Amino acid sequence: MNYFLYAETAFHHEGDYEYLKSLVDIAVNVGCHGVKFQVLINLDDFMSSRHSNYKKAKKWVLSGKQWKTIAKYAYSKQMKIIAMPCDVAAVKVLESLLFPVDFYDIHSVSFYDSELLEAVKATNKPVILGVGGRTLEEIISAKEYFKDRLVILMVGFQAYPSDLKDVKIQKIAILKQLFPDCLIGYADHTAYDSEYAIKSLEYAYILGARVFEKHIASVEGVSRIDYEAAVGAEKLKEIEEKLEYLEKLFPESLYENLLFSNSEIKYRNRQKVLVASEPIKAGEKFTVNNISLKMADIQEGYTNLDDIMGKVLKHDMLFDEPVTREKILSED
Repeated sequence: MNYFLYAETAFHHEGDYEYLKSLVDIAVNVGCHGVKFQVLINLDDFMSSRHSNYKKAKKWVLSGKQWKTIAKYAYSKQMKIIAMPCDVAAVKVLESLLFPVDFYDIHSVSFYDSELLEAVKATNKPVILGVGGRTLEEIISAKEYFKDRLVILMVGFQAYPSDLKDVKIQKIAILKQLFPDCLIGYADHTAYDSEYAIKSLEYAYILGARVFEKHIASVEGVSRIDYEAAVGAEKLKEIEEKLEYLEKLFPESLYENLLFSNSEIKYRNRQKVLVASEPIKAGEKFTVNNISLKMADIQEGYTNLDDIMGKVLKHDMLFDEPVTREKILSED
């Protein structure tokens, strides 16, 4: 499998551990390859107490023990774990797990948080960087900072919900050329009830994305934080099926792309083949005067006059009868 689809839980749980666990179950059941957690331990290190959402966010903070338990649960379900630490304490909790986090994801708001970036860098784990709202110079700087640990660049940003014209999804193809040693991904935040909630991921795949992030909800449209872009199990499953189809439609290897499919072979075999342009007797030679190219209902036949010139006919041939191998006696 050459694509990676993971479910983004964000703060959609709003501090409800059991609800968060149910989101993990949805991701598992629909066939996602991983689940992403935004881990926050110390709110005061992440958000000003004067922020308009501070009091709400205070209720959304899970304990370190809860995060360890949910991460262990996801790991037991064979989910890859994408962790987005919002503070340094979160990195410490994640690094205390008895199994490794698969990827650390840098939140856009933390792009210049040197203390947090240093903590993530020190883990020596693979890093995912969201490049929405980032200049090319900033992306290059991040690549120089994390070096080969920066493995995935994610196009897309949260805009409650995002409009594809604003996202400029075509950046996927550009970044794939500029950063050939990175995988390019797409973090979709299209409205859950938009046709592009699924189509946009298909577009992203065709443009070259191979990593996909999608917000999930137990029930679409129910007002919770980040619900505007969160889809339920049915749509998430459809996304997984669409990506699986596209993987087959666009094989990665040059060899596979150059192979003929059965349908293409059948189409090719419709081409004109050499037939007798007049009755030919056994023992006679094939010449430009007694054969011609015409369409015929056969799967195999000669298409090039040079292939049979100088060869002798083994059996009599009727007018318009195709030339086949069993009719040729030998070379003259």
